This record gives sequence, structure tokens and C-alpha cells, in this order.
Amino acid sequence: MRGPTQHILRMHGYTVHETHDGMAALDLVHRQAMHIDLLITDIVMPGLNGRELARRLRGSLQSLRVLYVSGYSDKLPLTPEDDRAPSILLQKPFLPEELIRKVREILNQPAER
Repeated sequence: MRGPTQHILRMHGYTVHETHDGMAALDLVHRQAMHIDLLITDIVMPGLNGRELARRLRGSLQSLRVLYVSGYSDKLPLTPEDDRAPSILLQKPFLPEELIRKVREILNQPAER
């Protein structure tokens, strides 16, 4: 799913940094001290799940928006950090148009609530 998703996003002009798991994502963001506007993560992942990844990244990026993707759950896994920055859920499978619509929706929301 990562390959098609990043291809769709790049075709629409977004810069994408992709990793194979949550720990690699944490390492990438912290090692390169990069700023990211949106985390797209699956809720269910081996090791560090998407909810925990978002929580840890929001420790240093409080206004980080999160687009959770799931084929298992239809409920957004809210955390206390979600009060400070927007989070939304996209159900799998999804069409490219749905992905882009959700990305635009969350990026257009105010970062600080």
C-alpha cells in the first residue's frame, strides 16, 4: 500500500518521506530534524503502531496533523495529543481521489486548536 500511496501523493505535488515501519519513521524525523506537515500512518503496524508513532512525533511536533489509514477499524484512535492538532481516518481500500481529498481536508484545518 505504501508504494501506490506515495506515488499518488507525488503525482499531486506532495513531498513524501517513506519508511518501512514506525521506528524508522521516528528515526528519520529526529535524525534529520525535519519538519513535516502531515503523518500518514496505518493504525495497525508491527512493533510501533500508528497511534503510538503519532503520539511520539507530536512530542516534538505538537501541530503535526495525522491521517490514520485502516482496513480494520472504522474508529479514529484519538489520543490526548489529538486535541492540539487535527487527526482523521481513511478506510482501506480507498481510491486515489479519496486519499487526495482527505489530505487536502486535513491540511486545510488549523494546526493549533
